[in-house]
Amino acid sequence: MPPIGEANLNSPNAIIYPVLGSRYKGPNAEFMAEHTGMTANPDVIRTILNFFADSPTGGQTIQPLTLEEPAPVVDSYEILVAGFDSVIVSNDLGESFDAMTSSGSPLMDASNYVAGARARQLVLRGDISYELLLRSDGTPGLMELTRKSSGEIVEAVRYRDLSLPMGEVVFLTLESDVTPVLMRDVDKDGSFETDIEPTVSLSGPGAQDTTPPSIDISVSGSEISVQAYDPESGVKALYASYDGRSFFPYTKPLSRALIQRDQLHLMADDNAGNRAVYDPILTGDPNRRR
Repeated sequence: MPPIGEANLNSPNAIIYPVLGSRYKGPNAEFMAEHTGMTANPDVIRTILNFFADSPTGGQTIQPLTLEEPAPVVDSYEILVAGFDSVIVSNDLGESFDAMTSSGSPLMDASNYVAGARARQLVLRGDISYELLLRSDGTPGLMELTRKSSGEIVEAVRYRDLSLPMGEVVFLTLESDVTPVLMRDVDKDGSFETDIEPTVSLSGPGAQDTTPPSIDISVSGSEISVQAYDPESGVKALYASYDGRSFFPYTKPLSRALIQRDQLHLMADDNAGNRAVYDPILTGDPNRRR
């Protein structure tokens, strides 16, 4: 039998051999191997090496390709919003609903839950593109967005204390391969052209920190001392308030005489954008941990 490279398989006297397993040791065994075993055949390996040795590379060693890790498949988006009186959610099929005025969701690919008096929690499919139009109600806005793959958070984007005029609409696009960014129409021409800087934008292990700080409060005589802890990303800021409306950075022990109705309001942020709010704390209860 002529070598494989010289055989004419279309000639009248061609002999067609069945594909046999690589364990076959009978006649013409060197020409017969199962398809997935070809790369282990010494003749195949020798032929490939000879080909590259005669190629323009001059027999130089061929470096293996370095393949980038594929991006994780995004299975779902989870979005918490507050401070908006309208949140229009539209999918790539042209279907839409207002999360703030709807009970649940009319879309098969979306879930909508009440998370507070002016807050909603959305769960959206990750293999579909969405657009969100959010209209401010004039109070500080909040948007927390996490992207999950196989149940694990792979990206987190958080906006806190958004200062938007009442009635202003901001825009968000959700696509599986693009980091989501809120946008404003600053020049009021109907086109959302200006990015809003997020409080944090995290990916990888850092995005999996969803635990807010804890706060210690202790009372000693006429003073109140406060300390915040966060073992994951660390404490970014600690705030206090005497009335629950105006907060200031906590830098030193507070006077009990300034606190109305024996209550203290506290707020702590960590470096992953998580916030702990203790509203109110009874300062008459000493050495209390929240």
